[in-house]
Amino acid sequence: MLFALLLINCGSQPQTLGELKSEYITIDDSIHVHYKIMNGQADAKTICFVHGFGCDMNTWEKQFEAFRDEKDLQLVFIDLPGYGQSDKPHVEYTLDFFAHAIDEVLNRNSIQDAVFVGHSLGTPVCRQTMMATGHKGALVDVDGVYCFYDGTETPEYVEAVNQFGHAFDGPECREVITGFVSSLAGKETPQEINDYAMSVMPETPQYVASSTMQHLIEKRWWPNRQITQPAMVICTQNSGLDPDNKQKMQRLYPNLDYTELTTCGHFIHMEQPDMFNEKLKAFIASQMPTKQAGDVQILFEIRPEVNYVTHLYTLARLGFSDEEYTAKYGNTLSKAAVDTLQKYKDYLTFRQGEGGMLSGTFFFMVSAETFANADSLQKVMDKYQEMAKSYNSPDEIMNIANAIAKVYVDNYNRYLKDVFPQAKKDMEERQNQLSQHMKDHSFVKDWERVTGYTWNRGDYHWLLYRAGAKGPSYNNLNETTNTVYYNQYLDYQLAMFSHEFGIFLMQDRIDPIVDEMKEYTRSLGSKKDLTYVPWSAFESLACWYNCKIAGKKTEDYRNFSNADVKTFCQIFDRLSATGITDPAELYRKSIMEYLK
Repeated sequence: MLFALLLINCGSQPQTLGELKSEYITIDDSIHVHYKIMNGQADAKTICFVHGFGCDMNTWEKQFEAFRDEKDLQLVFIDLPGYGQSDKPHVEYTLDFFAHAIDEVLNRNSIQDAVFVGHSLGTPVCRQTMMATGHKGALVDVDGVYCFYDGTETPEYVEAVNQFGHAFDGPECREVITGFVSSLAGKETPQEINDYAMSVMPETPQYVASSTMQHLIEKRWWPNRQITQPAMVICTQNSGLDPDNKQKMQRLYPNLDYTELTTCGHFIHMEQPDMFNEKLKAFIASQMPTKQAGDVQILFEIRPEVNYVTHLYTLARLGFSDEEYTAKYGNTLSKAAVDTLQKYKDYLTFRQGEGGMLSGTFFFMVSAETFANADSLQKVMDKYQEMAKSYNSPDEIMNIANAIAKVYVDNYNRYLKDVFPQAKKDMEERQNQLSQHMKDHSFVKDWERVTGYTWNRGDYHWLLYRAGAKGPSYNNLNETTNTVYYNQYLDYQLAMFSHEFGIFLMQDRIDPIVDEMKEYTRSLGSKKDLTYVPWSAFESLACWYNCKIAGKKTEDYRNFSNADVKTFCQIFDRLSATGITDPAELYRKSIMEYLK
């Protein structure tokens, strides 16, 4: 009987947005607004999804699937009046009217603040909701629509905006919408998304479409008023962005997280749901109440970008090697490509504490990017080229970088097709194993206790990669993201997860001293190269604290022989015995002791 009840309960949990119960609220005495709500726990944070012109809440299906099991979130999906299953009265479809509908839905459900996620038309609707109704929180703009009236607009701009706003006025509205839909697709837009848009958007009643667009372009809705709450903008150049779009967004949203895609179509959240959902999760997490140490998650992720970079570095033997991987996938990279990368090996390889001139770009920066295919990667490389030009990089270096970039771009689509699917499968068991182990560890709290420092950067991300069993691992991409070969000896891997977290926890306090100490060691005029010492001291300090947390010698202590860990740890012991407890002070004084 218990088993049967469990089955019934499991079956009652909606697995798709379509299975979620529809609800309605009446506004203005007679207009029924359709919405759905997925409740979380009592203190859950609300995410309110608002679709774009001609669409309905079903555009958010992939977001429902990604967030439906998050108990600390409450999901609200709304069909704006005139769209989807909401009523379609003959009224004025102003931004205020749409905001009024959202306001009523939120009030009915006792929701004050929310993260408002708006696609296209949904973005100005969300803006108006936040500015006019008293609901605050945060804004996520998914390729949103804007009109800019700041006193500098030209007559040509005003005329173009007016023509667009009135293009839907006549009896050919359906044909106009059909043509409009065709313009929204990017090079990589899947056919099923085009089919969805074509099946839904042209069905918009002419009077709804015309009124919506006429009012959308009215100057009164675009006061250039700042929204000071946190905002995330994810847009695409496919929508015809102005070159200064980022600067415009920064003026509207001073607390801005900005991402500009290259070849993606207008329906970003549908076309690249994995990328979008990861960014949305991170943004939402940043809006949650500050996590206590015990609430910080250590996340293990499998992304194609860093896996592709290590694939190239391994097959071209750029400081990485992996006989098993090379035997399996060596034929996926041509000899000419390998020869090109090998030719510039000195520019690409890196070691502990130092690296080739182009390793920062072609290993670390590329690994941290998001690109769905070769066209997207080419846009990334073009961006890097423009940056290099602005720094007046020598022609010789530019030519070398272009040759390397060509190898990267030319081979990416084949990697996605022939290598990554199996590589991902190879890593998934280990990913699950590591995630399970992290539930039994409390090293975030432990590190805060032994250092006296506080971690305030949210969750910590580990990106697993499949190629390169031998090579430099634990290569951090930013302050909360690190990379690691997936299948290392488990005890060593767990020790290094703690070690690297400690490095990042102490980094803000110690990095300025690292630079100071590098200059100091150079000034000594020693015949021996002493510039490795600041790096060695930092790694050793992390080992020393790790041993304190574990109450024994840890695997990082045993495996950092190049850092002279044993000597430094003896120095840390002596200094701490004198009453020094601040890690930064221990670090500085340990270097001076070591150099004696």
